[in-house]
Amino acid sequence: MKTQMHTREQWICCNITDVLTYIAEVRNLPDWNNFFVVVGALEGDRWLVTTPQGLARTKLHVERGIGVNEVTISALINGQETKAHMKLASADGGTQVTFHLWLPEAMPEPRIDKALLGLETNLVQLADQLNAHRAG
Repeated sequence: MKTQMHTREQWICCNITDVLTYIAEVRNLPDWNNFFVVVGALEGDRWLVTTPQGLARTKLHVERGIGVNEVTISALINGQETKAHMKLASADGGTQVTFHLWLPEAMPEPRIDKALLGLETNLVQLADQLNAHRAG
């Protein structure tokens, strides 16, 4: 299946360590990403996560660097894997989050638009959650 990458960005006024720590915790996914509804048990190296499309066997892969960190979210649903990639970079006293989402090339334009609007909403929710966590 051919896929096409779509990219969205969000600046967050928290340091990169705090952003990475929050994003790298699977149990935080439902707080900022509407695709993930409820995080269940850890089974092997993947978490059982309820999504609107069914049960997703989900794992996060984190690569730490100097000034740049990367997180890959992998979700297996009905034997099909979906991946999203996030790059976190220190920027202007905060963190620039760049989110890459791969969608099927044959996906109808209205569904792509809906998915990207959802992604933009999720990134705003991520910033709101981290800002609230920072203030609290």
